[in-house]
Amino acid sequence: MQPLLTTITSMVISALVLLMACAYASPSSPEAGVDYQVISTSAPSYVPAGKIEVLDFFWYASPQDYALEPKLAAWAKSQNPDVIFKRVPVAFNANFAPQQRLFHALDTLGYADQLALKIFEEIQVKRNNLLTPQAQANFVAEQGVDRQKFLSAYNSFANAAGVRQDNRLVNQYLIQSVPSFVVQGQYKTSVALTQSIEGTIAVLDFLVSKARLETVQAQ
Repeated sequence: MQPLLTTITSMVISALVLLMACAYASPSSPEAGVDYQVISTSAPSYVPAGKIEVLDFFWYASPQDYALEPKLAAWAKSQNPDVIFKRVPVAFNANFAPQQRLFHALDTLGYADQLALKIFEEIQVKRNNLLTPQAQANFVAEQGVDRQKFLSAYNSFANAAGVRQDNRLVNQYLIQSVPSFVVQGQYKTSVALTQSIEGTIAVLDFLVSKARLETVQAQ
């Protein structure tokens, strides 16, 4: 348990330093190689023709993700119908894989977005890491989720397949930090690149518009 606490503590400290230093600047003209990266071996986006896929790679124990969540949730809700926003839970350490399963179980039951902020708070403020099915079931039951339905979704084949897909996408897009975003399988940005929360949102707007234009031109 001590190495786990040390990992979380070090990430919290580094995240707070980043958030204090970034001053929430917004890139006025995002540049490739600076504010975002062009993915050299882009993968197909499994979305209907004419749609734009935005993948959000996140970790419930990440302070940057916690800080970003309110603005990101509002951003996602404000998008045009052609934008398909998908969350991809990340576990850079196998000890955190249960948190991936937590997301997929709640997503299956329709609670993932509704409980996102509460999960961030439970892990980062209350220091309940939610790393066992029992701890998770106790928590979600307090939020009004049926315990047995949650455990059934948690232990399902579909949940395990979802985690395998998460890990495949992390490797495919070379995700090394969170929060990171991949737009249309072609462009990648992150708070680590933009150095700010507002900047990340601004770059996402830019990349979605860019992908939309390229989609129209390709038709």
